[in-house]
Amino acid sequence: MPLVRFLIISMLCSMLCVPLLAQDPYPKGCVDCHVKRAGMPTPISSDIKSWTVNVDPKLVARLQPAAPKGVTLKGKHPNVAAMVKEIPSGCLKCHAQGSKMAPPLSAIAHIVHLTGEKNPFLTTLRGECASCHKLNAATGEMVLASAAEK
Repeated sequence: MPLVRFLIISMLCSMLCVPLLAQDPYPKGCVDCHVKRAGMPTPISSDIKSWTVNVDPKLVARLQPAAPKGVTLKGKHPNVAAMVKEIPSGCLKCHAQGSKMAPPLSAIAHIVHLTGEKNPFLTTLRGECASCHKLNAATGEMVLASAAEK
């Protein structure tokens, strides 16, 4: 019986502790995935720059249901290059939960990353929440990793 108990405890410890000891391949969340990963989308700042000219109408249609009541997405993003220094925290100035002017970032990120065929976040990363959400060990809360692209 003590051997069985030891094996069970060892197995549980390895299941719980090994992931905590493994190095996080995406410590900067969005920035690490969008900038460093081959085959992944372009840097977010490049996307935003192109969106100041035009946002793909299919993307606009996918995001419209997340827009605040009474807001119609126009298919063009304001130029925010000078004010957004870190991603995604800089985006929250306009895309906070409860925003009256833009869809919340949480809805945008989840719609873009967790839906659609041939979605690299689903096919490559299997929709792993910890790629973006990080555990704050002191508070026990999950937080978004945020960093500058450069």
